[in-house]
Amino acid sequence: MRERLPRVVIVASAPLIREGLRTLLAREGIVTVADASSIDDLRDPFDGSAEALLVDPPLDAADELAAGLAAIRIAPVLLGPTPWADRLAVALRNRVWGYVSRRADGPTLAAALRAVSAGLVVIERTIASGETLSRGLRMGNGSPNDLTAREREVLQLVAEGLANKMIAARLAISEHTVKFHVAAILTKLGAASRTEATHTAARRGLIAL
Repeated sequence: MRERLPRVVIVASAPLIREGLRTLLAREGIVTVADASSIDDLRDPFDGSAEALLVDPPLDAADELAAGLAAIRIAPVLLGPTPWADRLAVALRNRVWGYVSRRADGPTLAAALRAVSAGLVVIERTIASGETLSRGLRMGNGSPNDLTAREREVLQLVAEGLANKMIAARLAISEHTVKFHVAAILTKLGAASRTEATHTAARRGLIAL
């Protein structure tokens, strides 16, 4: 079966950078469905047409932009310099699912976008030493108290036994968005399954059974 490629939205302040990224992705068979100069210019949820977001932030605003991604409903990949542990932690806490070097070639970008659209977290090996990665992951781990209002809604419906498709219909969001929220919930609760997440949340008073 032929692999399904994600449809992507590009965010970069410079038109030439947006065009360059679009060209790199096109060579890998990935379609760019929209682009914008900033996060504020994006229209979410893109009519359900995109599965991943590729962002090239200004060098002096990477952390602020990462924090602004929390409201975006599709998986973001951030282009950036070698991350410090705290910068990586900010990215992970704010649902940046990929952190890739600005020097990445087309195949690397395509691989990262495919991975995050499938629900994986991607950090390019060449930009994070083992120590930086380890510290960033520890600092980036969310706690149950970090669950957003939407995540609590999704968690409650998971506890009621609803499948992703039914949750999507109930909340008027895409099934992909539900998967994104469920993955974030499992990470924040330190749970390996929906059942474990439900039991953990119930014990901590996060949901009513």
